[in-house]
Amino acid sequence: MVFSDQRLTAAVRRDLPIGLAVGVVGLAALVAADFPEWLERWSAAPSYSWDYLLMEGLYAVYAWSWTVVALGVGGRVKWFQTPLPPAAGGLALPFYVLHQPVILAVAFVVVQGSAAIPVKLALVLVGSFVATAALCGPVRRIRVLRALLGGRPPGDGG
Repeated sequence: MVFSDQRLTAAVRRDLPIGLAVGVVGLAALVAADFPEWLERWSAAPSYSWDYLLMEGLYAVYAWSWTVVALGVGGRVKWFQTPLPPAAGGLALPFYVLHQPVILAVAFVVVQGSAAIPVKLALVLVGSFVATAALCGPVRRIRVLRALLGGRPPGDGG
């Protein structure tokens, strides 16, 4: 709905360089302020002080700037503008609905292991994608599941 307004799309494309600059500066500021250490201290004893407002505000600007960058790059790179194949497009909403519980289930199992964090992250990312895609197979074939999860009817892009 938000991207149906062409003014937002134009602003995101226009502000990509600004977003990138703010994102890099924001990252440098968060690193200089030792954000992970601050977050750990704050989690141990939460207090809503000026320090909290400053760090959370900095993080919000940092996150928003990278969102603008991601949307700006997506709007400029031709590959991202190609529509999904009809079968995949019809399952976009079911995939979206299923992915969060699948990520949680996969992560619940993976984080209990003794592997390094990057290995665990890779396992969660790849494992949850594969599991969600596998679950979309029955959703595609079973009309009731397709309807319950918001998929398009057969013959309508999927």
